[in-house]
Amino acid sequence: MMKPSPSRPSQARTTPGLPRQSRRRYRICSWAASIRYALSRIVAERELAEERNLLRSVINNLLDSIYVKDVRASIASITSPHMRSIGAEHPEGCSSEKPSSTFSHHDAAVRFQADDQAVIRSGKPIVNRQEPFIQPDGQKHWLSTTKVPLRNKDGQIIGIVGIGRDITERKRSEEQPRPLQRGAPREEHAARG
Repeated sequence: MMKPSPSRPSQARTTPGLPRQSRRRYRICSWAASIRYALSRIVAERELAEERNLLRSVINNLLDSIYVKDVRASIASITSPHMRSIGAEHPEGCSSEKPSSTFSHHDAAVRFQADDQAVIRSGKPIVNRQEPFIQPDGQKHWLSTTKVPLRNKDGQIIGIVGIGRDITERKRSEEQPRPLQRGAPREEHAARG
């Protein structure tokens, strides 16, 4: 039997004081714990991937424009309705570094970016603000815009989440005169008139 050399540690030194059978159990338990950890990690990663897929499916099927920007105004995530509203075909074409590169109308782009930066600087959200927006095809639309700060786990602002809802039809119906209803008081009719 070969004696352990001083330059090569023996197995007995890795688990000192344990009999040979206990060392074997120790190694088996250690391997089992490693395997359990690896399996639990795989399960957690699959569940996380499923949640991301579900969230992405929900977001992509909403009619609202939704985007996430970092503090440098680079788009981190964008939905199909938002890409259509700014005239982009692919998310890669939605760089927000230059207003004119993202929006077909420079004035709207400058206004929207100023709002983004105000939310990032102040930490105060913009909620359901109604504003006009010119589509890439030149038609005037109305948006209800919400922009909220995106914070990391330490509470630091790392970007914004923006949601835009097209309220054009509602605004058009509000602007149209309403027909006089039967039995309406005369003074109400006079006030409208």
